This record gives sequence, structure tokens and C-alpha cells, in this order.
Amino acid sequence: PRQTIQTDFTRTHFDTYTKLFDLSTFQMNRTKDSAFIYDPKMLSVRQLNTTIDSLENLGAHYLKRSKVEINSYLSFARYIDATWPKTDTGFLKSVGSLKQLIPDSVKRYVQERSLSQLGTVTNNVNLIYDDYKTRQDSLLKHEIEWHRKFTLSVACIVLFLIGAPLGSIIRKGGLGTPLVFAIVFFVLFHLLNTFGEKFAKSNVMSPLAGMWLST
Repeated sequence: PRQTIQTDFTRTHFDTYTKLFDLSTFQMNRTKDSAFIYDPKMLSVRQLNTTIDSLENLGAHYLKRSKVEINSYLSFARYIDATWPKTDTGFLKSVGSLKQLIPDSVKRYVQERSLSQLGTVTNNVNLIYDDYKTRQDSLLKHEIEWHRKFTLSVACIVLFLIGAPLGSIIRKGGLGTPLVFAIVFFVLFHLLNTFGEKFAKSNVMSPLAGMWLST
């Protein structure tokens, strides 16, 4: 026999139903104002001169740093200026390869130690290079902004000296022909200015040549 269980059936009614969606992930995350405090474009010529002067001696600084951080892992470099007494090398025999100097019992140890030291030296060189590249890019940006202070002013004079005579020399075609020539010169100037700045930032050209290319 089938047993039937009696249960109550409940029905609930709502006058209004409100569905809430979490939109917190769509909020705009504001960047801290401190991230935009320093910009080479906001510096004056005097401030740029001071910063460029402090960044120009990169070669000597990183050469000294590389000697300190790398030479400690190169054991043979420690004996270059050693004061050891000179020994007679007449009894030494010439060998065909470096492997003949290393016994088989320590060959594996020598290889592992060499690879370990080379890995450490490589990591140090990469860190020094990344730091040097960052400061070199900063130096280029400051030099570009230093030249921009003068190139924009000179560009106004140059374009005026080109545009004013065009209006008096080209008399055919009314206002349209001189205007077309003026637009062509301006577009040419803008392209050279953009290309020169890109070349200077990528270190293809010096900041002096790149920023003054359009003028």
C-alpha cells in the first residue's frame, strides 16, 4: 500500500521586489596624486640643467659598481695586484686544454661551482643593466625637454618667416594657394618634429639632432 504524507502548501506574495547588483568592480580606481608630481615637462631650464648634470656621469658610476658587485665572484681577479713572490715557471709543462689541469675526481665539482658563479654574475649584470637603462632613459627625457624649451619658440619664428613671404610671393590663386603651401610646410614640420622626438627617445639620434631636425 502507498502511504500519503499530508503537508501544508505555503504561498508567499510580495508587493515589491528589489534586486541588488554588486557594481563595486566597475568603480574607477583613482591613481594617487603622488604618481604625477614629478614630470620632466614641468621643470624649468635651470632645474633641467641640475638634473641632467647629476645623470650624465652614469658610465663612471656603473663601472665602479660593476667592479664591486662582479669582481668578488671572479676569483682570478683577486690575484692581479697580489704581492705574491715571483716563482720560477720553467719547470711547467704546456697543456693542450684546460681539462688536462683538472683531475677527474673534482671535475664535476669544478663545473657546478663555475656554473653557479656564472649564474650569479649574470644576474648581477642584468640588474645593473636594468638600472642603467632606466637612468639612461630618464637622462634622454630630460635632455629632450631641455631642447623643447627652445625648439618650440624657434619654430614659431621659422614658420612665420616661411608663411609671411609666401603670402606676398604667391599671388596666383587668391588666398587658397598660399594657404595650401602653408599647410604643407606645417605638416612637414610636424612630421619631422614627431620623427625626431621618436628617434631621440629610442636613442637612434642624439637629443640635439632629433629635437632640432624639424627646424
